[in-house]
Amino acid sequence: AVMFSSIAKGKSVISNFSNGADCHSTMNLFKQLGIDIEFINEKTLSVVGGKLQAPKEPLNSGNSGTTMRLGSGILAGQNFR
Repeated sequence: AVMFSSIAKGKSVISNFSNGADCHSTMNLFKQLGIDIEFINEKTLSVVGGKLQAPKEPLNSGNSGTTMRLGSGILAGQNFR
């Protein structure tokens, strides 16, 4: 949900967001790409997606292979390194 919301234009609200490390790795990776992601409350996220930006430092997907694999697919089509 974080990935799709990050590449969609406009604001998305994600309810019942998991507190698992992999989900937080995905959220942090897209924050590094310039996406505005904030918690509304303990289990709800606000994501303002649209245009991804080049990261200022190397991306870190933590220990999440899914974040790395799916994130790489999204990043492959971007106009930045």
